[in-house]
Amino acid sequence: MNPYEPDARAKEPFEPKPQVVNHDPNPYTVAGKLVLVAAILPLIAGVLGTLSYLPTSRYNLVMLCMPFVLPAAVVFLGGCAICRAFGIRIRKDDVVNEDGRIELAKPEYVSVANPPKTGYCRDCASEVEIEDDYRCPKCGWPL
Repeated sequence: MNPYEPDARAKEPFEPKPQVVNHDPNPYTVAGKLVLVAAILPLIAGVLGTLSYLPTSRYNLVMLCMPFVLPAAVVFLGGCAICRAFGIRIRKDDVVNEDGRIELAKPEYVSVANPPKTGYCRDCASEVEIEDDYRCPKCGWPL
């Protein structure tokens, strides 16, 4: 047995795999982004098309957008419903339920009690809890 060769029984040290962190602030997956683009493009094309046929003047942009907002919303919501029906996730937090259907994740809220605020009273020379009026509960002097 050669002392300079590693022992076959010796195990290599375990190194944890690095966690994949997603820094993308957008909550949508690639399919969700495509549905979003498909909903926004008719809105932009409709407004630009309307502007190209109108005489040059000042128009209220909101009034030009209104006829195209409802179809854009229908395209987005319909596209999301169709993708979820086929099992394609739209948002990153979509989950698969027991039936195999995709549904929105329900966040779990945890109530966290705020710790009591403390301060130092010079007259009592001690640490005391601060009340609403920021006075020492023992001697009544301001903190």
